[in-house]
Amino acid sequence: MSTKTTQPDVTISVAVDTDALWTKPYPNTSEADIDDCTFIYDGVTTSRYHEPSKNMETVVTRGNKVRWTIASQNVSKVYVSLLSVTHNPTPNNPYYFDHNPLNVGKFGAVDGTIMNIEKLPDEAYSINFKLFKESGEVRNYTIDPKLKIRSGN
Repeated sequence: MSTKTTQPDVTISVAVDTDALWTKPYPNTSEADIDDCTFIYDGVTTSRYHEPSKNMETVVTRGNKVRWTIASQNVSKVYVSLLSVTHNPTPNNPYYFDHNPLNVGKFGAVDGTIMNIEKLPDEAYSINFKLFKESGEVRNYTIDPKLKIRSGN
């Protein structure tokens, strides 16, 4: 049995200003409040704090292995952890990923493969994460960036 891990073709990293997000109203945190406290980087494209996550578009190729990671930008008593990555396809559009939802795996990352299907449309997907404190208090959040699908070589 091999212990070799497969390297992703694309890594999408999310940074969260956990201290600031924790101070926002909860459970009805507005999308704008969440966007104000999250930052996404995919190795090529960068979103900025205060920029809507739905404007963040990562270019991937059918068959790409993608890894999502998350970290806090703060050293504090508020921690962050990925929960899952999901795609909720519109009618007549297939799932983007090799399985759905993509759940957190080793080392707190989420791994998945973009389906190798012709005419896979560009759509939003969801990155689900939580903030938590040692006291056990937990808050769940979602951001909805986009994937732009290329057909490949």
